[in-house]
Amino acid sequence: MPTRDVLAWTTLVHGLASSGDLVSARRVFDEMPTRDVLAWTTLVHGLASSGDLVSARRVFDEMPTRDVLAWTTLVHGLASSGDLVSARRVFDEMPTRDVLAWTTLVHGLASSGDLVSARRVFDEMPTRDVLAWTTLVHDAGEEFHLLTALIGSYTRHGHPFEALDLFRNMMKLGVAPDQFTFSSALCSCGAIASVKHGKQIHARLLRTRFNPNAIVISSLVDMYSKCGDLAGGQRVFDLTDAGRMDTVLWNTMMSAAGQHGDGIEAVKMFEEMIKTGTKPDANTFIVLLTACSHSGLVEQGLQLFCSMRKQHGVVPDEDHYVCLVDMLGRAGRLEEATECLREMPCGPSARAWNALLGCLGNNPKRLDRISQANWQILVHLMIVTY
Repeated sequence: MPTRDVLAWTTLVHGLASSGDLVSARRVFDEMPTRDVLAWTTLVHGLASSGDLVSARRVFDEMPTRDVLAWTTLVHGLASSGDLVSARRVFDEMPTRDVLAWTTLVHGLASSGDLVSARRVFDEMPTRDVLAWTTLVHDAGEEFHLLTALIGSYTRHGHPFEALDLFRNMMKLGVAPDQFTFSSALCSCGAIASVKHGKQIHARLLRTRFNPNAIVISSLVDMYSKCGDLAGGQRVFDLTDAGRMDTVLWNTMMSAAGQHGDGIEAVKMFEEMIKTGTKPDANTFIVLLTACSHSGLVEQGLQLFCSMRKQHGVVPDEDHYVCLVDMLGRAGRLEEATECLREMPCGPSARAWNALLGCLGNNPKRLDRISQANWQILVHLMIVTY
């Protein structure tokens, strides 16, 4: 390339920074004959993304001029690193703010779990009328992503009422939800066992001819199950096209059956799942072992555990052993549960002990079933674990 313009130099800086070669990125930046705001911002972004916030701030302070994107880039870097105090301070110093700047701060606060501050900042946003919102959704999508992120954060951090309230506001503003938004709202309905709200969202899916993916369908099944309507979840599952029947959806339906005490049905579903050629994952066996445990299907549970590695290539981890110990303990087969603790590849964990001790606590007379040798091992392992 005989001559390079500013954009070419900036592209090179970005490529080097993105690959992690910050030394070369800084050297190329220093060699640039002229630099515009985008070039400076690119270096700030590269340094911040690598975690070198001190250098990022120093370069930012050296900038001869700054635009909204430069300010937002620094806010994003600080927020992503968890330094929300500094991120908010920089945000407050911004001479002007656009939707992306507001969105960046709200994302950072929501991701950290500070939903009160995230919602407060969201409510402070100057763009509030319906026309402006819908225009932004179609033009840039930032407001939409902001709403979606907030609803998802409320759901993940155990604030279902707030998530549903925001979802209702979204509907009033005429903003069309996407797959993630519908899934989060349905999860919130399940968390508060509100089949009324869940059915309203389901009705909207049908009325608007929304094309749900497997995650939304799984959320529907889970919502109906947690609201006590297993038949409703089964109807959704049965009406799903074969092409969308992935492992997550099968796991959700099996889990629903297990939660309603029908372990036999969960095992039957697993057999149907295998016949369809759907490959089980680690979570599949957690669901099945839990269902067998709660339904007293010990032999079926043991067979499934043994088949994990041999037939399905799934290596048992701590979660599977905890389920196995719980299943054996609930059935009073404490000798086997103790042996299972000893055989755990990673050693007996506190969670596994809690599972066994929970079974003993429910019926202290079960202690008589443990041999003296295993009792001594049990006490020794407990001391080592804790």
